[in-house]
Amino acid sequence: MTTAEKITRNRCLISNLKDVEEAFRIKRFPAFIGTTNEPRSQDIENDLIFDISKSSGMIQIRDLMPMEIIYSKYHCEAIGPMWKNHHNQFVNFLNNFPVCNIIEPGGSNNYMAKAFLELNKKSFWTIIEPTPNNISDNPRLNIIKGFFNKNFIKGAQYDAVVHSHTFEHMHNPEDFIKTISDSLSIGCYHIFTVPNLRKYFENRYSNVLNFEHTFYLSEEFVEYYLTKYGFEIIEKKYFLEHSIFYSAVKRTLPVLDLECNNFYDDNKRLLENYNQYFDKLVQALNEKLDKKKYYLFGAHVFSQFLIKKGLKDEKIINILDNSKIKNNQRLYGTELICSLPGIVGNDECPIVVVFAGGYQEEIERQLVEINSNVIIINDNNIR
Repeated sequence: MTTAEKITRNRCLISNLKDVEEAFRIKRFPAFIGTTNEPRSQDIENDLIFDISKSSGMIQIRDLMPMEIIYSKYHCEAIGPMWKNHHNQFVNFLNNFPVCNIIEPGGSNNYMAKAFLELNKKSFWTIIEPTPNNISDNPRLNIIKGFFNKNFIKGAQYDAVVHSHTFEHMHNPEDFIKTISDSLSIGCYHIFTVPNLRKYFENRYSNVLNFEHTFYLSEEFVEYYLTKYGFEIIEKKYFLEHSIFYSAVKRTLPVLDLECNNFYDDNKRLLENYNQYFDKLVQALNEKLDKKKYYLFGAHVFSQFLIKKGLKDEKIINILDNSKIKNNQRLYGTELICSLPGIVGNDECPIVVVFAGGYQEEIERQLVEINSNVIIINDNNIR
């Protein structure tokens, strides 16, 4: 990868000061989170560098991979009970507010749009998505392929901007909020859900920050951006330790000189504890699994993170994943082939390593249902 193919952040996203310092890095991290049929030689990798700002405490990834690589194809189906519950609860949350003409940056598989349109027969929904996985036969649902920007909303009359687990993907979060603010009239709604990244850090989830989630979107920073660009929070709701729902109304013009508190000390400790945990975890995994053949769950960043942190992958039989579109494909950044979890039903006592964040419980339950003799390696039995 050449310097021209990536963007290097050297300023704090909040203060715009050149005061970021390196906390740690993971060498040669895959640029794409997902699977591929391309040869291993085509994979693009770059050091994943975790920086922290001295003026704000913002944690951010230094090098930004090109959007055309990160989102080169559809790869995030958001399947399983947790996501279904999340989407349904968010749709019900959204329906509490008087919104009718909605635009959604990053609509993924259209699940929420379809559910809301079914619930609210007078509503219209437009999705802006770089890798749409299907088309719509609903005349009230418009799907546009592309990256969200001001050109999509120029001159249009939307009464709400809605998004789900999209904010944290923005390379420039302030421009994102500014664009939303500029597109809405006073009294219009901005309703969205974001991952609870504080809990992700505290619970040691490996999908907190990467080349898709390139900055630490804590509650403090979410609310700073909203206030700065004229939004008043109407309601805030926690969905387990997975996500946070926000409903905000545009009340005023932007307050561009708004200052942000400094969370450096707290966030530095958070980041250091996180890094140390994974160093110790990978060492323990390598010792426990020495000379054993095993499966690793997740054709996603969960597995990429552990492997690039040093998990020895020579004895991994397959990567397991519930996504049918990933089946028989290679996990990007590795030589490992993805299989559906049902493959462990053929083994006498299969060993499966599972560190899957907020989806841990449902995955473990599924594996036991497939094979009651499965040996699951998780955080509870590794030490």
